[in-house]
Amino acid sequence: MLTLDPDVDDVADVELKVWEEPVEGGKYVIGFDPAYGRSPDGDGNAIVVLRCYADRVVQVAEYRTREVDIKYASWVCFHLGSAYRDAMVNVEINGCGALVMSEF
Repeated sequence: MLTLDPDVDDVADVELKVWEEPVEGGKYVIGFDPAYGRSPDGDGNAIVVLRCYADRVVQVAEYRTREVDIKYASWVCFHLGSAYRDAMVNVEINGCGALVMSEF
């Protein structure tokens, strides 16, 4: 279920994409790769949510932006972790990832 903001021209510009809402009893893993800067040319924050099965994982949500600081991207990660309740969250803590841990 991917809905677009009418002000967004391209699906690639959507920061949070959700293909599957949280499922009661589902098992999830969330990966968070934070980035330092806010610039069109810099690296962006990336969060991926995967639903885990015995034989595969399926991507159910993705957050990607260069527009926000790590602090705000961290709260998106926290929100996704609480929405997809039975989730293991893996945060890259090298470099700027230590800033995420200070938000915890």
